Formats: sequence, C-alpha cells, structure tokens
Amino acid sequence: MKKSLIVSFLIFGLVQGRPNRGFKRFEDPFLRFEESDKVDRGRGEIERMNITSSIQMRYAITKVETRVKNAQNETQEIFFDVYIPNEAFVSNFSMTIKNTTYVAKVDTKESAQAIYDNSSSASSGLVQSRAEFKDIKHIQFSAKVDPGEKVTFLLTYEELLVRSNGKYDYQLHIMSKKQQIKNLFIRIKINETLPLRDVEVKKINDMNEIESKAQDMSNEVLFYDEKNDPKFAKIEYIASPNEMTQNHEWKLALKYDVQRPLDGNDIQIAGGRFVHYFAPDSLPSLPKHIIFVIDLSGSMHGRKLTQTIDAMTTILEKMNPEDKFNILVFSDMVSNWINPIVGSSLSRQVSESKRDALEYVLNLKSRGGTNINDAMLEALEVAKLVKTSEEIDDKTQQMIVFLTDGEATTGITDNEAIKVNIKSKNAELTIPIYGLAFGNGADFNLIKDISEGSEAFARRIYESGNSFEQLENFYQEIADPKLKNVEFKYLMDGEVLNQTSLTKTSIKNAYGSSEYVVVGTFDKDSTMENFEIILEGQGQNELEQSIRIQPCIATKVHSELEHLQEPTESEKMFLLPESEDSLCLPPFNHHRPGLKPSWQQTETEVFMERLWAFKRIKYLLESQENCKDTLNCSNKTFEAEALDLALKHNFVTKMTSLVVEAGDQYIKSITDESPDEKPRFLPHFYYNRAASYNAPVSIPFKKHNNGHFMRKASYSPKFSSMMASMSSIPMTSSPITSSPMTSTSMQSATDSFDYHDLLFSQETSALPTASETSTTTRGPCNGQVKLFRSTYLRGQPMIFDDSLDELEDFDNELASMEIQGTCCWKVFVGKNFTGRFQTYQPGKYESATMIKEVFKKASSFQKIQC
Repeated sequence: MKKSLIVSFLIFGLVQGRPNRGFKRFEDPFLRFEESDKVDRGRGEIERMNITSSIQMRYAITKVETRVKNAQNETQEIFFDVYIPNEAFVSNFSMTIKNTTYVAKVDTKESAQAIYDNSSSASSGLVQSRAEFKDIKHIQFSAKVDPGEKVTFLLTYEELLVRSNGKYDYQLHIMSKKQQIKNLFIRIKINETLPLRDVEVKKINDMNEIESKAQDMSNEVLFYDEKNDPKFAKIEYIASPNEMTQNHEWKLALKYDVQRPLDGNDIQIAGGRFVHYFAPDSLPSLPKHIIFVIDLSGSMHGRKLTQTIDAMTTILEKMNPEDKFNILVFSDMVSNWINPIVGSSLSRQVSESKRDALEYVLNLKSRGGTNINDAMLEALEVAKLVKTSEEIDDKTQQMIVFLTDGEATTGITDNEAIKVNIKSKNAELTIPIYGLAFGNGADFNLIKDISEGSEAFARRIYESGNSFEQLENFYQEIADPKLKNVEFKYLMDGEVLNQTSLTKTSIKNAYGSSEYVVVGTFDKDSTMENFEIILEGQGQNELEQSIRIQPCIATKVHSELEHLQEPTESEKMFLLPESEDSLCLPPFNHHRPGLKPSWQQTETEVFMERLWAFKRIKYLLESQENCKDTLNCSNKTFEAEALDLALKHNFVTKMTSLVVEAGDQYIKSITDESPDEKPRFLPHFYYNRAASYNAPVSIPFKKHNNGHFMRKASYSPKFSSMMASMSSIPMTSSPITSSPMTSTSMQSATDSFDYHDLLFSQETSALPTASETSTTTRGPCNGQVKLFRSTYLRGQPMIFDDSLDELEDFDNELASMEIQGTCCWKVFVGKNFTGRFQTYQPGKYESATMIKEVFKKASSFQKIQC
C-alpha cells in the first residue's frame, strides 16, 4: 500500500482573542496544529539553507531549500521551521530522503482526506502552528530520518508585494530554533517593468531593534547598475560562520520603489490578461480631520502607553499645519481633550494647537476598564458635529484612528452589539475607522470587523521595543489622502468588461505612497481593436483619466504573415511593439483564418496568468461581499471559482491541501540542481515582557522640606516601572543652589527633580559606577551631548561639548538626546539659561516621556558637575 503525507495549510489570524483563553488544537486527522513552543523537535544539523527569490512586476516567487542531517545514533524525527508571509500562497512542497523525492500535489481537502484514509500511516509530517509574530504563518516540516542520513525540504510560496509608505516591502526571516545553519545563501533578483529607485537592504538582528536604525547591508550585498540596467537589481548574501554562530534568528528587509509615469499608472498586458497598478502620489493632497481614539485602560500601563505617547508626539509633529484633529481617550468613561465652550471650535488646527496637544499627550495616564462601544460612538458624534458645524468642507478627508490593547470589558461588551451600534451610527457619515490592535491581548477580530465595516483596514501592533515605529509607519499609510470614491472602468472595444473578469474596481479612499492593483482577463475568443481604462475619483479637483491602448504595430511581423505588405486589423494582434517602452495590445490566443492555430503561452504569459490567479483568488476569498455586491452570486459560486483556480495553479488555500503520495501518480523526478529560492518575511517579534528601556538611571531621592526631591547617597541601576506613573511633579522656575557630590556620599543638588528622571531599564545604568568617579578631589567633568529631532535617537544629531546659550535652528526641536561623559546638563526652556529647567545625568534619553518637561521646548544647555 502506498504511504501518504498530506500537508494542509490554514489561512488564519495570528492571535484570536486574549491569550488566557488558550489555543485550541484543530481536530484534523492529517494536520497537527499546536503552539510552536510546545512542539518537541529533533535537533538535526542544518547543513545548508538556500533561499532564492524572483521578483517581477511586484510579484515574488520564493523557494526555500534546507538540507538537514540526523547526527544522532538513532532514528529521530527531524524538524525544520519556516515562516512565510501571512498573505502568501504555498505553491509547492517536496522532500528528498535516501535519493527519493516526494513531490506534493494540491487537491481539495476532501480528496486529500480520502487519499490519506486509504494509505498506510505516514512516515513524515508537517505542522503548521500559530506564530506570535507579525503577519506570518509558521510552517514546521518533519520527517523520520535514520542515523547519519539527510533530508532535503523544498518549499515554494508566492506573494504580491504591497507598497507601503512609498516602497515595496519584502522581508525574509531566518529562524533556526537555536539550530546552527552551517551554510546560508540568499539570492534575490528584481526585474521590474519600470526603472528601480531607492533600493535598500537592511539586516535586523534583534526583535526590539528599530528598523530605521538597523544595519544597512546595501553596499555589501546589492548589485544595481542604475545607468545601464535600471530595471534590474540583485541581492546576494552568504553568511559567514561567525554570523551563523551569533545569530540564530534575524530578518532581512528589502525595500524599493519604481519610477512610475506622472499619472501614476503602470499597465502590463500579456496572454489575454492585464494588470493595472495605480499610485496617486503626484495628485494634490486633501486636507484631513483625524479623530484619535486612544485606550487608557489599566492594561495599557508601562511600555505600551509609553510607546503610544512617543508615536503620538511624532504623528502630531508630522501632521500638516492646516490639518484638524481631536483626541479622545477612554477607559471606563470617554474623555475629550477639548472641552468646547459655546461658540468655540469643536476641533483644533495643528498650526494653532500642536503644543497644547503635545502637553496633553505627554501626561496621559492609564486606569480602569475598556469601554469600546461608548468611545467609538462618541468619536462618530464628534465627527458629525465638526462636519455639520462647517468647520471642514466637503473635500476634507475625515477619519478615525482607534487604538486599543484589549477587549470590551465595560459598558456594552457584546461584540455583535458593538458592531451594530457603530455601523448604524456611521451609516450616513461613512467615515473610515482605522483600527490598531496593540499587543497579544487585543481583540483583533472585533477591531478588524469595525474597520472593514467602514471600508478601512486594521493593523496589528506588536508589543516590542519598536512598537512606536509600527504606529508611526501606520500613520504614514493614511497621512496623505488623495482621492475619495475611486472607480476603475475597463472597456474592450467600447464595451465595459464584466466584473467576473476583474478584481475589485472601487476604492473608498486612496492615499499617496500606496498602490492599488486591478487584474482582469479579456475574451480570448474575440478580436480586440481597442482597450480603454477610465479612472474617476473625487480629489482637490475631479479626477477623470482615460488611457487608450491600441494593438501592437511593429517593423517585424509574425512569420506566417511576412508575405503580406500591410497587415489587416485582426492580424495586428500578432505584432510586436515598436519599442520596449511602448504600451500596446499583444497577441493572445488568436489565429488568422485558414491557418492552423499555433498559439502557445510564453514565459511572460504564464507569469501573468499566475499573478492574475493569485489576485483573483484573494479577491474571491477575502469577503463574501465582493461576490454578493459585484457578481450577484451565491457563496458556492465564488468559492467554486476560487477552488478551481487554486487547483489549476497549485495554490494552497483554506480550501485545498498538499498531498504527497509515495507512488508514481504524485511523484516526478527533479534534478539535483540548486533551486532558485527567495527570502521570506518574518515579522517583528512579540514578547510579553514588563516595561523596559535602555535609559539612564537617576539617583533615588527623598522629599526635601522645600517640596522638591533630593537624591540619596546610593543608587540602583533598575527601578520598577510602577514609579514611572508618578511623574506629575512640576519643575521649579528657577535653579536651586547645588553642592558638590563627594566620592563617599554621592550627594547632589536639591535641584528640581521628578520621577521622569527615573529611567526604568533592564540594562546596566548609563551612570558611571562609583569606582569610575570616586576621587578625593574631583576635577573638571568632560563629555558631550547629542540632540535629536526624533525620539529614540533617530536622525542627524546636533553635537556639542560645552554650554550653549541658544540652540539656533535646533531651538524647540529636542525630542531625544544622549549625554556622554561625566558631566550633568541643565536644559532650559528659555535662551541664555532662563526659564524653567531640568537637570539630566549621563545616559540615553530615548522616549519623549523621559524629557517631557523640555520636549520640543529646549532652548539652551548648561554643563555642570554631577
């Protein structure tokens, strides 16, 4: 009897509900599905991992080959883990043991089950487990391997890259579960239809690393000749033994963009199919009114609230001066930052109220439960009042940004009731609600449903050292509204193409730095003399674009037509474009009457068909409303089409499984050539840890008679994050006389000091140890200060090593700083060392909450002895 291995993949959210609910194992006889950290694994030696990727027209096909050896003296089940993008489809899987290769075939789940039931028990298996990482699926391979033998796993998956913040983002995560990879080779090839621009490759070594500050590998691994071959780039990376010893898990991040036409359209046609990319970057921006709705429940305490505050300070700084905004916070109750009096504005303009808003945000405190229903209804009411009071015009893009880290715990707590209430309130307003689910405890399903119900989207924000960056990146996605109510129309010889040939052709809101993709098919049994694309939308000006594409006319004709002096209109379908940059209708499945049809798909046409099928399946499966609204069909109809396409193109979806059967029916020989593979994406990591920051530690203090605080003689490098919430003590408006700090007492000034000088850290304090500073008589201190305009020490710093009575172009720009050396520094909000001030010791002050008294206010610095 044949042995079978059935590999089944599920498409699912990463985390559903709160973690204390547990994670149920699926009762699937041919799929083991359990938490990754509970899976026992054989520790084979990973002798080789080859990853190659081919990216064309933003569509990436990745192959990952891994060879693992059983170095033990007994047979064991060898495991290997792969992480792939959540939106990717697996399209092939094979494994080779003892010179026999078993190749998987995609089949329906029902057929796969039948094959499995009629086979002997499988000798190998695959586990797909829940991944606690950003937007990925965790796939685990396993096979029973004899002592000294090797197994080679080969996985192929495909994805359409998404343009976000002006760049296509391709990420590859290497995670070997503490198994050393002896040889790692990565090759990525980009071959685009338009010239490339802004290609960069970074290596992210740590789960908490800030991506914008990560190691830039471009000079070492990127091969790109902008002048002679502007549409092609190659990335090649060979890991050194030292790198593989030190890094068991890391992420390669590739980003790039293309130089698109001014109108933002890029259209490719082949094999009777087309793909239309549209990026509205060059259009004038719409003014916007944003209502921020921020969860301040008790679970937001610590790092989540701190990073939310940091992100909000950056967002407020980046908003356009003419933009308007509101800030609502909620726990058990909802609170509006603005308490309008009669006749005053219901919203605030950035140019007039940014400083007040920063002050408010920097002093947010967490408390209480989570009343999602009331918060969302209040936000919609504010939006309605702002609109009806004519504080904004019809062209202004209103939107709600909603952030929470939990489930509804107070007020109305039934999710269905909450969704009904919000949908009813928003029925006439039609305001997009962008949801942010912060951390593992957030109810992402509820947040996602609320967002999608308003034709917006939701994002997961993973709790880590770079959560603030995730929040900032999200804002950049919606920061530049360009169009409302966008419609794409596609006409073949004047007749509108049926929606059954297309993917989604309407966009409620279009933003700059993003890209919108529509794919479709032509009727192959008809001739076509004209293809027209009409694009309509509401922006600063009414948008109506019309693009007409004619059949290709070239200097050379098809060999069967060379006897003709002038081709007929129908025969032009065989011809080639006059130049590679010309856009015209190429031939597809058409033959001249009287001639034997000889049409055969080219590689380009095969590729185009796969890209079309990928998008079409996604479109059919992402929402039942797509089918009901545009196709007027039953669920069975669109699921049946998606299933047919998945089977034809070997895509593993929620309706299909991969079947590996040890018989000739499902086995084909493959060469021993090293396959082309490509890197994959592993998202930011999530770790549920207490609040921690790499920050200087201030000396503990006791309350002095004058109401201020005095530092004690000893200090500790770590403090509880509970202290961080006690940060409301005001600064004095004038300095306090200081006394020198001796080597034995480490006594310091009774200068104004509050709990924000406490820097709770898991790492060693930036403050010098006593042995480094102890002397009987202390000499002059030394050191320098680095000032940054962005939080977390990002951007180009201003550096100085002596007192400055004014900061010139850095005045009121301080967002973070690093103090190096042995000196302390007084930071004044006025020039010439005037006004309120705060004293800071050596260390890194990365968060806005650490310097909130002088955040975006600093005007002069004075160097003093600590």
